[in-house]
Amino acid sequence: MPETRQFTGILRLRGLRLQCLIGIDAAEKHARQTLILDADITPLPSEDGIAVDYAKLTKRLQEWSHTARHDLVEDFTAAAADLILAEFKAASARVYCRKPKPLPGLDEFGAEITRAS
Repeated sequence: MPETRQFTGILRLRGLRLQCLIGIDAAEKHARQTLILDADITPLPSEDGIAVDYAKLTKRLQEWSHTARHDLVEDFTAAAADLILAEFKAASARVYCRKPKPLPGLDEFGAEITRAS
């Protein structure tokens, strides 16, 4: 049986586009908007040698964001980090979410948070 090797680095997820209900204005509360998520994940050791199944992580974040409702990008970002820690084999997660073109003249607004288990 081959030896299982443990990954000891950081896994990076970049540019995941998520559709969600986010905002405090009445119009924002009823129209899905795009948030773009980046995450740096430090995995916990695993018996099977798979640090984090990024296909499952991507699908889970997409499903969650479609049903999640947050007033602020900051709250969404914190909840996404908490989900990664709770449901995937992660020791820590740094998550950055941004809303592209939220206002005329503004390229993006974003929030970043780091959580550890």
